[in-house]
Amino acid sequence: CAGVLGRLEIAADGKVTERMSSHKTVVTKVIQRDRLVACLLEELNEKYSEAVTVVHEAEVLGVDWSDGRGDRPEVEIHVRRAEGEVVIRSEFLVGADGFRSR
Repeated sequence: CAGVLGRLEIAADGKVTERMSSHKTVVTKVIQRDRLVACLLEELNEKYSEAVTVVHEAEVLGVDWSDGRGDRPEVEIHVRRAEGEVVIRSEFLVGADGFRSR
């Protein structure tokens, strides 16, 4: 991580540009997106692999919330993947679609 008083931009070729902000008094911690993703996936796989499923390369087509079973809500996530359209059922959903989101 790098600490900056402003914004740190890291291009695909590794070129770093620091944009300082004269009014900012708090240091922002910055990490490249691919490194952050790798750290998060490693942590999930090591500690939570039985409870968390990460789905890559899936276009979300829709989300349906229901009352589920008793006091536990349930969500159906309709996605398109390479193998076709599928429905994923879960009690919890986190969307992290990145900078290529439409």
